[in-house]
Amino acid sequence: MQAMGYLLGGHVIPAERREYGKAEITLQGSSRLLQGVEPEATGRVTVWMSHGDTVLRPPKGFAALAQTANCPVAAMADEDRRLYAVQFHPEVVHTPQGQKIFDNFLSICGVSRSWSMAGFIDTTVEAIRAEVNGQRVLCALSGGVDSSVVAVLVHRAIGDRLTCVFV
Repeated sequence: MQAMGYLLGGHVIPAERREYGKAEITLQGSSRLLQGVEPEATGRVTVWMSHGDTVLRPPKGFAALAQTANCPVAAMADEDRRLYAVQFHPEVVHTPQGQKIFDNFLSICGVSRSWSMAGFIDTTVEAIRAEVNGQRVLCALSGGVDSSVVAVLVHRAIGDRLTCVFV
């Protein structure tokens, strides 16, 4: 959100107080992104924050959609250009209505909800087989998540023709 705010001409500053953890946002205005997100009894919505900078003023064409006590722009949107940003983490369970926000975003984008992890694995394994085309593969494996996932997918695709080297 800070990158979008800064690059599009908003005003981004270091926050007076970092926000990390549970926070409550107050909704303001309306947007398709936050449609159906309902305030709790407090009049606010619980979210999970993790930031040190804040958008003090959104870029031209953007409307501020939410704020916290420490963050004047916790969500913003330019509906005409279909640009949306949130300061909080909708992807974590600590943001109870985060899935609703994701569903709204997918609807705005016109994305079907046919994706599944199993489908991704099958499609990726087939794409690797096609790319490798019967050859051998050398994989530099650091032990981190990214290279480990790559190694597992490539091994599933080509089996013993994969050689991993720990780096």
